[in-house]
Amino acid sequence: MSYAVRAIAFLALAQPAAASTLQTIFSFGGAGNAGFAPAGQILADHAGNVYGITTDATVGGGAIYEISPPANGGAWTGAGIYQFVVGHVGVIPSGGLAGGAGRFFAATDANNYSENYGCGSVFSLSLSSAAATALKLSHLNSAPGSGCYPDGPVNLAPNGDVFAIAGNGGKAQGGFGAIMRFRPPAMGRTHWSQQTIYSFTGKADGFYPQQPMLLSASGALYGTALASSNGRAFPTPLFQLRPPVHGQNGWNFSLIYQFPPAECADGVGQLIEDAHGVIYGPCSDNLGSGGDQPGNIFSLTIPASSNAPWTRKVLWSFSGGADGGHPQTALTLDAAGNVYGTTSQGYGTIFRLTPPAGGGTPWTETTLWNFSGSDGNMPSSPLLLTGAGTLIGTTYSGGQGDAGTVFELTP
Repeated sequence: MSYAVRAIAFLALAQPAAASTLQTIFSFGGAGNAGFAPAGQILADHAGNVYGITTDATVGGGAIYEISPPANGGAWTGAGIYQFVVGHVGVIPSGGLAGGAGRFFAATDANNYSENYGCGSVFSLSLSSAAATALKLSHLNSAPGSGCYPDGPVNLAPNGDVFAIAGNGGKAQGGFGAIMRFRPPAMGRTHWSQQTIYSFTGKADGFYPQQPMLLSASGALYGTALASSNGRAFPTPLFQLRPPVHGQNGWNFSLIYQFPPAECADGVGQLIEDAHGVIYGPCSDNLGSGGDQPGNIFSLTIPASSNAPWTRKVLWSFSGGADGGHPQTALTLDAAGNVYGTTSQGYGTIFRLTPPAGGGTPWTETTLWNFSGSDGNMPSSPLLLTGAGTLIGTTYSGGQGDAGTVFELTP
């Protein structure tokens, strides 16, 4: 498939900060061993409990935490439900959680804190009334051609398969990264199987992928990799990896898009898709005539025929002013087609992009919240849209004790 892309730029309208309200529902660093410095994808259950990962902790190398809503109008409560320690599933958790219904999946970047860190692991965590129990699916250096340093959150397929992308390792000479599939145990067995389904070559497909993948409703995987050793000399590749069809043994890799530095210079963030298969993503910064620019939000639309290029649209280009700049976390879509996200400039912002009405072209940006430090600093998770229409997220630092927060925003 051709990776040439027809780029369409849009005029856009900025709106001042809306009359939103933000409540800090939990501050890290206190009692409960919930750790500090939360980051990555968070999840919620039907009871409204919020689960996520902290990247550091007073006990071990990070924690999985549970934040519970007040029972009778009191305060939210939180505690660590699993501590990452050397000798089990590894340390330095990466990218947050995937899953639900009492079972989560995640990845760690290292096995220990020694000079030889190891390659990390992919694992599952089961919750029960008594305890949280972790099951290691695989240490990633345990099989020939395996990847190293996986980037979470991992991807869960409807059939139970787990997919992960790793920034190093693989079967290609040089160890430029790999995509792996983990399959659940067969009936009567206990061990998961591991397969490297693609190894990056360091050529046109890029190398050292550093962002988690999107598993689309069609079963295809989408993601990005770095393009060159200096990160800017060549376009950043965006790939599609399609499952084998009848009669094929291997997965089908295609470059569907390449970002020149003027569009995205320092990496594309985690991708999402809507019900029509349109892909959305953040670019943290791009190069302009005056040097570094504060990034943009884009969409990619699948072509009507396999030989046609994908269509890229810039939904919003950040100015670095009141609208913030440098978006990094994955975006969130609501049923009306609004796009929510965060930026990291200053203490960080929360924004909403509203699609044009009646088939017009301009998108409207509304800054919903400007963080001040005392209410959080550096938004660090994709926003979780609740049934009540509020948005829950985390900040890496700030808040009471400057150890990070969980917040709830009412737009």
